[in-house]
Amino acid sequence: MRYYESLYIVNPNYEQNQINNIMKEIEDKCSDLKLKVINHHTWGKKRLAYNIEKHKYGSFLLLHFETSSVNNLQEFDSFMILHNNVLRNQTVLLDKKPELFVDKLDQQENSKIDENKKNDSAEETEVIKDQSQDDSSAKKELKE
Repeated sequence: MRYYESLYIVNPNYEQNQINNIMKEIEDKCSDLKLKVINHHTWGKKRLAYNIEKHKYGSFLLLHFETSSVNNLQEFDSFMILHNNVLRNQTVLLDKKPELFVDKLDQQENSKIDENKKNDSAEETEVIKDQSQDDSSAKKELKE
């Protein structure tokens, strides 16, 4: 298997849902061409070195995939060139398999969820302790 990285630029004025639709189209084409997608994520909006179709900025997207057929790679490259939403693209061969990308926002959200669960369980134990203390004080009052 050979591993590839494709960096492509789309219109910077697109909203996130439009960018997600473009990413979905490209992933669908990859599956049609029997390219196995490893990573596909947004790199962000960056200033371009020169204007492309009167745009000073572009939204950069990074795609890692693997394939064994060079013909599929040529078809993918021609698809990217002809895709109306892609301003520029470049695909390069990688020496080794790329690592799986985990979004920092996803990590932060997961850590927040874990913290919330810990806080909730701590609050529940405090409530249970308070209830048991109330029960024991009520029993003392009944004894007296």
